[in-house]
Order: sequence, then C-alpha cells, then structure tokens
Amino acid sequence: MASQPISVHYKQMEEWLEDRKSVFSRRHKREYSELLCIAPRLRQMVQYDIPALEKQMKKDETALDECHRVCEEAVKTQQKLRERRSTLLREYGIELAAADEEFDVALALRQRVGAACAQVNSAFQKNTCARMRLFKEEYNAFLARTADGRYGADPFACHFPWLQRALTEAEYQPAASSLEATCAGGEEVDAAVPQIDWGDDGGGAAGVCEGLATAPVHINWDATDMEARPVEDDALPAADGLHFSIDLASARHRVNVMAELEAVSCFCRERGSADLLECATETEALRSFLSNSKDGELARMKESYRAMGNFVDRVDRFQQQILAAHNRSVSHQAKMRDVEEELGALQKEREALLSRLRSLRGEALMHLERMFPERKILIVGDLNKYLT
Repeated sequence: MASQPISVHYKQMEEWLEDRKSVFSRRHKREYSELLCIAPRLRQMVQYDIPALEKQMKKDETALDECHRVCEEAVKTQQKLRERRSTLLREYGIELAAADEEFDVALALRQRVGAACAQVNSAFQKNTCARMRLFKEEYNAFLARTADGRYGADPFACHFPWLQRALTEAEYQPAASSLEATCAGGEEVDAAVPQIDWGDDGGGAAGVCEGLATAPVHINWDATDMEARPVEDDALPAADGLHFSIDLASARHRVNVMAELEAVSCFCRERGSADLLECATETEALRSFLSNSKDGELARMKESYRAMGNFVDRVDRFQQQILAAHNRSVSHQAKMRDVEEELGALQKEREALLSRLRSLRGEALMHLERMFPERKILIVGDLNKYLT
C-alpha cells in the first residue's frame, strides 16, 4: 500500500479533506488549512475562469477570421467593379479616362457624344455619296416608265426630300456639333439671340440701364400669334450652302432620315436587281448602325438629358459601390485591430491564469507531500491539460 500513489481529484479535494478533517486538523493543521483555501480556487480557475477566457478568445479568433474574409472580399469586389466600370467606358469609347477614377464623367460623356454625332453624320454622308446617286437614277428611271411624269422631272426629290438634301450636300463640310460650340461656362452661345446683362460685370450694367431709359420696351400681344400651331416635323433644316445641314443627333432629322432609308431598302428589295440589292444591303447596314451602334446611342443622347443622366448615373453607381466596398474594408480593418488588441490582452491574461494555476497546483502538492512524506501524491483531473 505504501508504494501506491495517492490520487486526489482537484474537484473532490475539498470533500476529500473534509472527510479526513478529524485527523488532518489535529496532525497537519497548517497544511490542512492551506489546502482548504487552495481547493476551491483550483476548481474555480479550471472549471470557470480559464474556459470562459478561452471561449472569449475563440469568439475573437472567429471575428478576426471574419474580418479577414470581409477585407479580402472587399478588395476583390473593388477590383471587379473597377473592371466592369472600365469595360463600360471602353464600350462607349471613353477608354482614355477609364483608368482615372476622379475624372468628370459628365464632361467626358459630352465630349464623346460630340464625337459620336460627327461619326454618325459622317457615316450617313459617306453612304449618300456612295449609293444614293445610283439609287436616284434607278428610282427616277423606274417612275418615268411607270408613272409617266406624274411626279415631275425628279420624283426622287419629291419622295425623298431628306435624302435629296443629303445628296445635294454630300460634298459639303460637316456641321460643327453644338456640343463643341459652348462657352467656357458650359452654356451655348447663340449670336442671333440678344444677350442679357445680369449685372455681373460692372461696366455693362450702366449701359443696360441707359438703354432701358432711352428705349423703353413695348410688348404687343397678338391673339393670332398666340394660337397654337402644329410643329412641322418633316420640315427640312435651313441650309447655308457650305455645311452639311442634316444632323442625325436631332430626333426630328433622324426620324425622317430613317423612314426614307427604310423606304429605299424596301424599294431595292422589291426591284431585286444586283445593284439595288447591294444598295439595300448597305442601306440596311447604315440603318442598323444608326439604330444599334454605340455611336448611334451616344448621338441620341445629345437631345436626351435623361439618357445622358442615366449613363452618368450608371458610371457613378460603380464609383459609389467601390467607395462602399472600400469603407467596408476600412471599418473591418479597424475592427480587426481592436480584436487583435483584445486577443493579445486575453492571451496575456490566460498565460497569467495558467501560471497561477501551476503555482496553486505546486502549493497543493507541496502541502500534500508534507502530510504524506513517504507516498507519491498525484492531483488528477482535466486541470493537467492546461499544464502540459
């Protein structure tokens, strides 16, 4: 029996001591008293303090992993959004500004719309030079045979006034886009409209006042002029004899030109000659370009502030989402730093608890060995897993 070790479970140490109180309190009063103090502290630390601390550390480690995951996803999200934003800008030909996140989207779009208007009008002008003369000859010859002069000497000009204007001006210079003829403040300047002095520049105000004093303005309301009149949607634009007067960025111009191009295509398909079929193919390609191409879409934005605003909003939404992902990453990085600091403090606290546990266990073994000097003493239980 003397060779067998004495095993005392740390949870049952207090009860084990109480059962032997009559002997221990008389023979080993000091050791007995110390062990009665140590036993509940061992149980408190092993059963409650250390597990609670490790539970909080596990929670912080999980939060840290989540912060790392969110930050990585935020970086990937920002990259994907930048790529999608750049793809959209390149798709609409704003490639030079695609890499710059701070550029003025509205200004870049207005410049691109101006270039698209020029491209669309140029394509229409070139097609007119290439094919409309041949079509006009075929069309007039056909009606001369079938209509017997009913539509005059030039039926093409009667039935296709917009294409006739384009054919007449096929060699003219392209008209400058109104988007380019803007003043420094972004407002269009029209020399035909009287300019109003709002009093911003000192000298101009006096002249205006003098003019008002010497030449009062009389407004005459004419009931006839005030009557509503229908808008002539098919009226040809004014021509100056120098510049191509049709602007396909204008909805009114575009509707009339597209209708006449469709009529040309139908006539060519119905007649079916090789030359006319080739003309139909090119005319349909032009209509498709004007209707479906990005240049055509951009040109239509010239008169549609809503479409232009929607495009700017699309680009801005990417930037807003990029900023939201960036802010999410920044906030989680700050949270990560806080959690790391808390985890470091908990780690130090755990090490202090383990050191205290090791010390208490050593004290308990020392007192038990004094009580049983010839026996080997073991303190068993799950406290040993913290001390290995």
